Amino acid sequence: MNNIKLINKVKKKESLILETVNKKTSHKANAVKTKEAINEIITEFINADKIEYACLFVVGINTGSRISDLRTYRVCNILNNDLEIIDELTMKEQKTGKLRTIYFNNASKKAFEIMLKYKTYPDEWIFTANGSNRKAYVTTIDGRKLQKPITRQSAWNNLMWITEHMEGHYSTHAMRKTFANFFCQVDAGHTYIDGRNVTALTQALNHSSSKTTMTYMDIQEMELESMYNSLNLGYEVLKDYADKMI
Repeated sequence: MNNIKLINKVKKKESLILETVNKKTSHKANAVKTKEAINEIITEFINADKIEYACLFVVGINTGSRISDLRTYRVCNILNNDLEIIDELTMKEQKTGKLRTIYFNNASKKAFEIMLKYKTYPDEWIFTANGSNRKAYVTTIDGRKLQKPITRQSAWNNLMWITEHMEGHYSTHAMRKTFANFFCQVDAGHTYIDGRNVTALTQALNHSSSKTTMTYMDIQEMELESMYNSLNLGYEVLKDYADKMI
């Protein structure tokens, strides 16, 4: 009798463990793996009158930036003294505290260009929350009201909502994973370098990390910039939207 009770307890525990593991797996962010799906997401945001989320998504998938970093972008961060959108930005990551250089390709610049049409001051955040809720605003020292940046939760909710018909789980981290997926398919300018095989090459060379392998392969900063510029995910859709705004 005692053995039966013990077996039942073990089975129940195994069931709970399995359920927990499955739940975690189901909430793992997926990469958007086709350009068609990417364009569909951007178009859906535009049709839903959520251009700010479309632009946020485009910059996210073209730079690999986390939502915590995307939220910090201000007008003054992305414009030079001639009021032109800069080519690159070195910033400290919110999560790691490490410096990272990000290159802005045509798709990212087009997203910024669209968002800048709604901005007046250099200290305004690029990706801001909409609505009349007074909590969505912050008052500056000189008495101006600035819209607060899109919250992490809002970005998560909207991306999950717009992709609910798609197979997979597309939270905000999906943007970074999408960047990684496509970045690894970009030609770095050498016939023997194929980013899709970096992991395999890392294992074959018995390197401690893929970063070591990239260094071993002598990927230069100029080549990294070229790889960023070759992405331009979602550019055509945003360009078409911007052209219609004129």
